[in-house]
Amino acid sequence: MVQIDTLTLSRMWHEEADKLLDYSQIYSLLSRLGKVKIVGSYDYNLMLGPDLDIYVILPKDKAKAAALDALNQLIKQNYWNGYLYYDFVKHSSKNHPGFPKAYYVGVKSDFFSSRWKVDIWFGQEDTLRVNNDWIKDNLNDENKKLILKLKTARNDGAINADSYDIYLAVLRNNVKNVEEFKNWSKDKT
Repeated sequence: MVQIDTLTLSRMWHEEADKLLDYSQIYSLLSRLGKVKIVGSYDYNLMLGPDLDIYVILPKDKAKAAALDALNQLIKQNYWNGYLYYDFVKHSSKNHPGFPKAYYVGVKSDFFSSRWKVDIWFGQEDTLRVNNDWIKDNLNDENKKLILKLKTARNDGAINADSYDIYLAVLRNNVKNVEEFKNWSKDKT
């Protein structure tokens, strides 16, 4: 069996995400509601699976209506086969303290050979973590490989962390492996 390195695998997921975005027309649908920014692992070229994160940035008083409108349009589009809406503004989650105080719409679709999940957050720029240029500005192939290794360890259950903590650990705290991440994570709490 041919072993694919994590950077190549990440690029393959990114290419498939591009095809999903094009085929589903979700970007143009959301662009009619607010300023759209595709964020997270897609934006950083650090994808490890069929998962996209999208922010729709708009004024606070327009966010909920836009989320509900988007959900309705996505259902009518008849492309997606799973839908979820959650109000994290009124009902913040103790189980997910890192989630923004925003309105969430999640959709799922079987695309190529994978079940894709798209997380869409509707809110203000300061509520959503929009300004993460420091992450992109500090990425190189070496630390991308390490980040992908830590994300794989997380996905395998070896560590408990969200992607943002992994970026912080590697890019701002010089963590170099899984054991150092575990120690950094313990010290952080």
